[in-house]
Amino acid sequence: MKLHTLSNPHVYELGLTLFLLIQINHGTIDINLNFGSGGTLTVTNGDNTFADLSTTNLIDIDGTNGDIGSEANPVQFPTADNRLQITTTGGNIFIAGLGSFEPDDISTVDGSIDIEADVNGSKLTIPSSGGGAGIRATGNGNITLSSADDMFIEKFVQTANGDIFIDADSDDDGGGELETTGSGDVSSTGGGTIDVTLAEVKFVGDFNTAGTLIFRQSRTSDTIGLGGIAGALDFSDTELSRFTAGTLEFGRTDGADINLQSVTLSNVNSLVLLTGGTVD
Repeated sequence: MKLHTLSNPHVYELGLTLFLLIQINHGTIDINLNFGSGGTLTVTNGDNTFADLSTTNLIDIDGTNGDIGSEANPVQFPTADNRLQITTTGGNIFIAGLGSFEPDDISTVDGSIDIEADVNGSKLTIPSSGGGAGIRATGNGNITLSSADDMFIEKFVQTANGDIFIDADSDDDGGGELETTGSGDVSSTGGGTIDVTLAEVKFVGDFNTAGTLIFRQSRTSDTIGLGGIAGALDFSDTELSRFTAGTLEFGRTDGADINLQSVTLSNVNSLVLLTGGTVD
């Protein structure tokens, strides 16, 4: 199944579909797809990109029993100003930004979600504006979020029975801050792993799992500071209080020193510190 860009940049057509409804109404691109027994949405304009879109477009894609993009060839969007609402009830979602990127309502029932903003200098934002409901995998699927430079989570990221992988510094240049707001909680309600790679931290939202919660520095040379002790990557007492986990893990086996003073982890059962240096 192929989605072809027509001469009008706001109209798309899907060949060989069982069902297709496209509505163009006040800057909205509304695409409803029923793949029947399965299929994949791809864009055939050369680079799998929705091109020439107005910065005011709301792109609303609903798929049934099919994938939106693929791991090797995610559907790409050109601008952070396009609001994205993408759902599929029986497949996976693979999307990417050609620059900074703001998907605000992405969900799948039985699949996984992969969202990338990995072009150098790009930021990924899950925005609180626009009415989106955040990023949700309500079955057994995983959620993977990555950005080259900074990630802002302003709406919740949640999986029911899968794992969550977050990389806020995918080019490992030390320029990737992960920032969460009060409504930007990250949780695996079924106790999956939450695995976070970052260079800087600013947390107001909570991280919750009955399983393992991991924070590792993107560069091996960066130290970690816990509980008010300075480090290249440091976590305040307030930020530590936002973590609920069976096991809380910091660092990496090839990483620099970890520095800490007395910390209180009221909602954590065990603490693991990994380093190629020392723990002070």
